[in-house]
Amino acid sequence: MEKNEALDKLFEEWQKNHSAYTNENFVKDGIINEELWNKAKKKVLFVLKEPNKYPNKYKGDFRKFVDSGPWRVVGYWAYGLQNTDDNTIPSFLEAKVNENWRTACCSSAIMNLKKSPGGGATENMEDLMQAAKKDSKLIFKEIEIIRPDIVICGSTFKVCNEIRKLIMPFKDFQPIGPDKRCFSFQNAIWIDFYHPSAPFWHEKRYDDLMRFYQNCLKELPRDLG
Repeated sequence: MEKNEALDKLFEEWQKNHSAYTNENFVKDGIINEELWNKAKKKVLFVLKEPNKYPNKYKGDFRKFVDSGPWRVVGYWAYGLQNTDDNTIPSFLEAKVNENWRTACCSSAIMNLKKSPGGGATENMEDLMQAAKKDSKLIFKEIEIIRPDIVICGSTFKVCNEIRKLIMPFKDFQPIGPDKRCFSFQNAIWIDFYHPSAPFWHEKRYDDLMRFYQNCLKELPRDLG
């Protein structure tokens, strides 16, 4: 079974188990382009809060939405992470090459902790926390199906850690590197970082993320690097 096919089956279960979700407001997500995902050097998953609330913009299937119009900042970050190693970080100018960021974005995965549109950037974090706790098993089941090498928590690390405690109380995130932003968990590297849509200087945030990841790589066992 292909990964997105398995995710679609999970989403059917998700809707059945959650009275607030209907065919009208449930937004599927996951691997954007599975063919490109399978070819990627490193599998990068972005864990975000929820779909944007603007009408129809994210309605239905987030994978198709992003595949039809790649998300530039996600592409920058994914390209850098896919090509960073112990000694080399691709320049921001290299990441900005049209073919590079577009392919990198579409070879990644994006999941929202909440599957229905809400407050976007102004989402109440306590509301998000409660919703994620309710769906904690399903959230980690989705991550298990995707099986990423790198997880970027876009302003969601605190929520992910709290729901992790509910279902895996004896498996903690293990800090790696001097920056206190990278963690080893379930055979993946998790990075506590900003949301891709947050306002910032793109080059600085790119450089920060790649530095965090490279510093982490230098302390990793070889089977996780």
